Amino acid sequence: MVEAARVVLTVPADASFVRLARLAAADAGSRAGLTLEEIDDLRIAVGELCMQVMGPGDATTSLTFAISPGRVEIDGVGPPALETDFTEISKSIVAAVADAHEVATNGQTRRFHLMKQSVPARA
Repeated sequence: MVEAARVVLTVPADASFVRLARLAAADAGSRAGLTLEEIDDLRIAVGELCMQVMGPGDATTSLTFAISPGRVEIDGVGPPALETDFTEISKSIVAAVADAHEVATNGQTRRFHLMKQSVPARA
């Protein structure tokens, strides 16, 4: 487990790179000391949210991972997705697996914030 770290990943804004974002999220969760179930939840949420910042052309998507003991926060920024609607099913999925999230569009930029933290083990 790390004390604290910040990692930035920039990939082409192409949906085929969501796999790489999910892999980076899993590594961040592992470094933060999340459980396997929490890491899987994080990967699912990142996959859903990354689809909101993947777009056409030669644009890029950047993900900033803030890793601390028991917690991962991810900020994503990129072009609005080709289909900019954050569907009800995607909203439900992310709400079920993330501790906090939001998606916002500002002009030609779409952003998301995601937070996943470890639940303390019960004695």
